[in-house]
Amino acid sequence: MPVLGKVQRRRLIESVDVSLPEIDTDAWRWRRITDTAPRNLPEYDHKRMLDISLYLYRFNPLAHRGVEIMRDYVVGGGVRVEARSSKIQSIINKFWHNPVHNLDRFLRQMAFELSLYGEVIVPVTVNEHNGDVSLAYISPFQVQDVHLNPKNLLQFDKVVLLGGLPGEGQTLKVIRVEQDVKAKAKSEDLSSPSTYNRRVGDCFYFAVNRVGDASRGLSDLLAVADFIDCPDQLVFNSLERMTHEAGWMWDVEMTGATDAQIKEQTSDLERSPPRPGAFLVHNEWVKWKPMEIGLKAENITDEAMLIRNYVLGGMGIPVHFFSEPSSAGRAIAEAMAAPTYQSLSVRQTEVEGFLRGILDFVIDQKIIHGMIKESGDFSYDIIMPKISLRDLQRTGGAMFRITQSLATAQERGWIDTALGERLFKALVEQLGLGVTLAGHKP
Repeated sequence: MPVLGKVQRRRLIESVDVSLPEIDTDAWRWRRITDTAPRNLPEYDHKRMLDISLYLYRFNPLAHRGVEIMRDYVVGGGVRVEARSSKIQSIINKFWHNPVHNLDRFLRQMAFELSLYGEVIVPVTVNEHNGDVSLAYISPFQVQDVHLNPKNLLQFDKVVLLGGLPGEGQTLKVIRVEQDVKAKAKSEDLSSPSTYNRRVGDCFYFAVNRVGDASRGLSDLLAVADFIDCPDQLVFNSLERMTHEAGWMWDVEMTGATDAQIKEQTSDLERSPPRPGAFLVHNEWVKWKPMEIGLKAENITDEAMLIRNYVLGGMGIPVHFFSEPSSAGRAIAEAMAAPTYQSLSVRQTEVEGFLRGILDFVIDQKIIHGMIKESGDFSYDIIMPKISLRDLQRTGGAMFRITQSLATAQERGWIDTALGERLFKALVEQLGLGVTLAGHKP
């Protein structure tokens, strides 16, 4: 089983800026020691992380289930989008159900790969006539490098794909808001529509588990990759031990036999071993007796649970999510799950932000291509699935009590109607619903 290995101290290699008769073919990998490098894993380790994460997902039950728990909670219940304008709703619906990408399916794939690989690369195709957008997919294994905007490390600049030779891969511009006031949809045609303050580019790049000055995301399995295989090894070793312990053999003692006679008897038994219920006929010079193997191996349950809990703790998943109901009662289980639900909510918020970027790009392309006017209501709400049913129950109960309290406060003149409406809306939004109060414009 491959493992990523412990992080080792690495030296920075300083390239020498002198004229040489021959240039090393991998010079593009070198940099000055004084340069600022993104805090990425070294290229080899990043590729190894992708390989191992995929291997663990396919063959390790803990890794497989852990990644799917993240996907199922984040988008498993389905995502809805509700726009204020019927025109914008129609555009979103058409894009959402595009058979090329089908967002219901693609969102599940995106949440899955964000957890497995730590990044998702989504190239786009824009219809030059009507601005319709289609999404595609690029595997993280095809990426050579991702560059940040040198003026703002919060923004991704471009994705460089692997090519036939180093440095010759295709480069895709990451979609972001255009800041150049002179930018045009077609740079060679000055009469083409302006793209200023609109989202333009070749692809989306979404990443998780990255620090501010790192350009690539990291897998959720990275921190536990060295340990998550240990429970597998313990289980297989236990099965092998149990098989041997359940086994037995015959001890055949031949008194006064020569080496040749012993070898002959052994050969006969190997060719035709005794079957269950068979008769053993021999003289007083031969004795047969069964022997149990009995390895008497130590119980490894405690060690297995220690490793499993260590792995699950690193993944942020409580043990009762993995068929361990006896370890906690209902109240304790709910308390143990609270940090997990919070982590899942954070990932869900990230996915919601990624989806919002895609939908904003779709609307911007319709504006650039003149299919909708620049002025109008382009707002919409993204309704993500609720992480915890218990939270929903608590929120529902709180809504009933708070609604009565707000009504009483308004009747007694403690608060005005406008404040009561804002408080009620804030409560309803805890359910993950976008709300426009009756009689009010958004």
